[in-house]
Amino acid sequence: MRRIKTRLIVAAALTAAVVVGGGQAAAAASPASSGVCAQRPAAPPIPGEFVVQDFVVFVDSAGVMWFKLFPVTPWGATPPSEWFSDYVQVTVQEPGAEFPTFFGFQTHAGRAETYSGSGATVGPPIEGYIMNDGALLFNSGLRYAGGSLNVNLNSGYLPTEQGKFQNSTSDRVVEAAEIPTSDDAVHFDDEFPVYDLTTGTPVDPPVVVVETTTTSPPTVTTEPATVTTQPTTQERPRQTTTTRRETCWWCWAIVLLFVAFLLCVLWTWLKTYEWWTCWLPWFLVIFIWVPFFFAGAWWWRPAWWWVPLLGWFPIIVGYAWYWARHRSWWRPWHWYLVGGYLIAAGIAAVIVGDPEWGLLFPVFWLPWVAFYMWYRARRQPWWRQWMYLLFGAYTAWIFVWVVWLTLWWAWWLPVVFVAMSGWWFATHGHTWSQINRSKWCWLIPFALLPFFAWWIPLWEPWWCFIIAIFLVETLLCFAFTNFRTETWWTWWLPLFIVVFVWVPFLLAGLWFFRPAWWGWALVPWFVAIPAYTYWWARRRSWWKPWMWFPVAGYLLAAGIAAVIVGNPEWGLLFPVFWLPWVGLYVWYRARRQPWWQPWMFLLFAGFAAWILVWVVWQTPWWGWWFPIVFVLFAGWWFFSHGYDLVTVRHKLCWILPWATLPWLCYMVALECVVTTG
Repeated sequence: MRRIKTRLIVAAALTAAVVVGGGQAAAAASPASSGVCAQRPAAPPIPGEFVVQDFVVFVDSAGVMWFKLFPVTPWGATPPSEWFSDYVQVTVQEPGAEFPTFFGFQTHAGRAETYSGSGATVGPPIEGYIMNDGALLFNSGLRYAGGSLNVNLNSGYLPTEQGKFQNSTSDRVVEAAEIPTSDDAVHFDDEFPVYDLTTGTPVDPPVVVVETTTTSPPTVTTEPATVTTQPTTQERPRQTTTTRRETCWWCWAIVLLFVAFLLCVLWTWLKTYEWWTCWLPWFLVIFIWVPFFFAGAWWWRPAWWWVPLLGWFPIIVGYAWYWARHRSWWRPWHWYLVGGYLIAAGIAAVIVGDPEWGLLFPVFWLPWVAFYMWYRARRQPWWRQWMYLLFGAYTAWIFVWVVWLTLWWAWWLPVVFVAMSGWWFATHGHTWSQINRSKWCWLIPFALLPFFAWWIPLWEPWWCFIIAIFLVETLLCFAFTNFRTETWWTWWLPLFIVVFVWVPFLLAGLWFFRPAWWGWALVPWFVAIPAYTYWWARRRSWWKPWMWFPVAGYLLAAGIAAVIVGNPEWGLLFPVFWLPWVGLYVWYRARRQPWWQPWMFLLFAGFAAWILVWVVWQTPWWGWWFPIVFVLFAGWWFFSHGYDLVTVRHKLCWILPWATLPWLCYMVALECVVTTG
């Protein structure tokens, strides 16, 4: 038999915290998890039989996938029977499959069985064994169609009938090259079964046959195939909706940059518009940001779930001190209401314990919904009595989504947002210029950013680039709407950032990572050059009709260079696609400025040489040079231009995200796409 030399490491450490409440599914399955109990002592450690860190996937001669699991503590000759309930489950997401498939073994109230299913559909028992090395072997029943597999291992136990499930979970993406084949699946890796988990009977060890000279015919023994028909107990906390991927923390850096940009715009420009009101962002925070945050804490259960609780208390006190106490309806005894609410929220958090956000949700969210309706909504001219039902239905829907529905129900937000914003604009009588320009530029990203961030734990790192594109669209919207009215604004500023930041990082990314779509990055280049020439250059005083020939010649030379170089040898294409733009900027813009000095020719030449050295000879991790250069250059820029602090703040609102985003996207590709595969 073919023996596996290396077992796949699924997780170096347990990534799921011990959930005292049993998690979402356990709360739905165990009657004891539906109520709030007093604070409990720390949960005992999970037995090693239910901590599975290693596993092997292989394919038999019929093309069916088998999974061999290696618990930290090997199983004995029979399944563990010390606890009221326990389970070991594998969830597999195949490429293109609508729902993941789950299967495993469980013991509940003295009854043991194997099980399987897909999505919400429960399937038949599967073939499973305890091997002589203490590992578990399962026949998934799935035919391998090629490609990578997303595998989730989930196992745990219930000590007593009225206890709480303790579980361990880990995730791994298995590539096609890591999946071997075997002609004898039951004896894969030179091991043999000692216990049949499907029938609940021991398996006789294989008989060692000694060849003799006898002429009697060989004896063939056939094991009868038995299938149990007993129903599943449905007691384990299954994860059947999706598999959770390793988080790309650089993706969250892009989200934080997006939030910083929105907040900067919020306090710099939006308050100058006649349609602006502070209740608009509060509406979005209360009805979109907070529900998505609580839903994320409920579904993903991060280890830092309790940190936002600490931030909740200064937010309430600070908001009451800064805003509410200046209202005409404020009375000194209202401080007692604020203090009572904080005490109730703190007590609820202590009682609930680990993140049972389905119980904490009413305490941390409903008071704000009621406050918005009482103070703002019902005082507006568009308010109608039937809108109480509208707010009530929305509130009920959020609870249903968080507690009972699946992760994929988050797609309700774009539908609700379009309908709600359309009704809002119509009832408030906003003009098309207000909707199409500054308001729409701010409302869409502020409302939809939580929706984009929600999918980060589900999708692969390419989702980070979707968020980055969303940020670029927002920056462009503000560039065409707000910044052209500023005295410091000039189109040479974004062009400088594109030429000296965006293009180098794009070409460096293509050089280092060589994606399959690299050639398509050339196509926009040939469209951008004549388009930019037609829109801008031909309007300059120095433009002459014969200059179309240099433009065409440049495009022809770039095309020939791309064909000659072939695969993305961007070290050779870099001068053709980048240096002419550096020269154009220095010749037409930089040397005409009052701050220009002849020694700056060396400065630009040194920067160009450094980029070429970084791309061609150094490693991808040299991309860390950018934050240092950006800080130094931005300081010199503001100092040499004599900007005051207000102008610097206005400028940084736009320059900081526009210049930093390419570097963050580069680090996503480096740390998340390439390093993790």
